[in-house]
Amino acid sequence: MKEQIDILKKIVVNMGDVLTNNIKHFEEGKCDAQTLKSYIDSSIEINIGRLNNVMNELTAKDESQIESEKESVKNNSSHVVFGNENIFCKNCGGEHTLVLPMDADKLIKLSDEFSKLHSNCKPVCKQPTVNPLLSPHEKADWWLINGERGASSNTMFQFLSGKDIGLNKMYEHPHNVDDFRHCYMLIKTIPEWKSLLNRLSPVSPVWKKLVDNWERLSIMLENNSNEEMYELMKSLTRQ
Repeated sequence: MKEQIDILKKIVVNMGDVLTNNIKHFEEGKCDAQTLKSYIDSSIEINIGRLNNVMNELTAKDESQIESEKESVKNNSSHVVFGNENIFCKNCGGEHTLVLPMDADKLIKLSDEFSKLHSNCKPVCKQPTVNPLLSPHEKADWWLINGERGASSNTMFQFLSGKDIGLNKMYEHPHNVDDFRHCYMLIKTIPEWKSLLNRLSPVSPVWKKLVDNWERLSIMLENNSNEEMYELMKSLTRQ
């Protein structure tokens, strides 16, 4: 990879030198504007071709290697989740508290570091589960303390429970697979609320589309059809 990067740098530098010399010739009256344009167009075309060739070498990977990497990432980090302003390892129970709001780049870096640290954790931590014999009200109280909460699942909770939890009309819908999983887990925790999902339809056009496709999204999530689900969510959340 270092060799290709060095070549890229040389091509860019060379293109800059050639363009600078061509412009200098124009300024000195050694060529007219039409000739300058021809020089610049030719230089750009040649060097863009070279850049594309090197970039193709950089991005060319064996498909089986890509699939292997995807499977490795899936297996090694699927137990790392966000919830209740923490990054949490479902295997060992380790967590890192997030001080929000946080810069996106810093959040991604923290997430990557935590995932690497817990990539080989064995499942020794038992996740808390709600007692199915509790009333919906009691399950709701349990979820506020133990549930995997996020902006979209908090929005769901407020509209389905009718209880103000201080969102100040900052309502969010799920934007990706993990967001939807939080919402899905809320309904798994309080299945009595599934029949109330239509309460979310008036919140926004996106929420209506998500409610209309709830069963389809849930089946995809249960079958780990992440790529297909991602594409569907992208189309549903497009505003």
